[in-house]
Amino acid sequence: MKNSDLVKNLTAELKPVKPWMSPEKRLGIWYFTHVATMAIYLFATQPLESKVLTDLAKPHFLFENLLFLSFTMSAAYLAFLSVVPGTKPSRVMKFGILTFCLLMGSLLIGFYSPAREISMVGKRAHCLLEVGFLSILPMVSLGLLIRNGVILDKWKTYLSAGLASALIPAGYMHIACMYDPMHIMSFHIAPAIGAGLIGSTIFVLLSKDK
Repeated sequence: MKNSDLVKNLTAELKPVKPWMSPEKRLGIWYFTHVATMAIYLFATQPLESKVLTDLAKPHFLFENLLFLSFTMSAAYLAFLSVVPGTKPSRVMKFGILTFCLLMGSLLIGFYSPAREISMVGKRAHCLLEVGFLSILPMVSLGLLIRNGVILDKWKTYLSAGLASALIPAGYMHIACMYDPMHIMSFHIAPAIGAGLIGSTIFVLLSKDK
């Protein structure tokens, strides 16, 4: 058999591979889907405090909410980029680290100069559990979306995915729950970081070397 005939026989039954959507499109679909479903759940289970929209006009409080948005989007984007060969996600990673540090710094400053009036109004009875519960679906879906890609650095990829997924509900709690810096750090941020670390560790342990 000639080489040309051999090649034809080997490729005769091959089907074209459908290309992946771009990281930007995948990010948009994933992010919008989970942000929308979380919003429906949170605002259906408890009305939003009336003062929240007014308080969003306060620069410090608005800045913190924008940091939540920026970090979760950049961390998820980093996860999608990290599994696509030829991409250079270093800038996205640096931006994500910067926004995370700014967010933590801003929240710590809140102990001395609160972004809005400290109040028990709007407190959700089970916000700590809700942060962990609401992070499961986005974390699992994002992990499954990236697991078939080319993962060169498992910890970086899955850690960014885990933190992105867990900080989304923590960000929602910033407007859907009471405002108190100690409560936020203890019942919103700490559980979110813990859930992100646990989820990313599980994915790393379950992933197989290709």
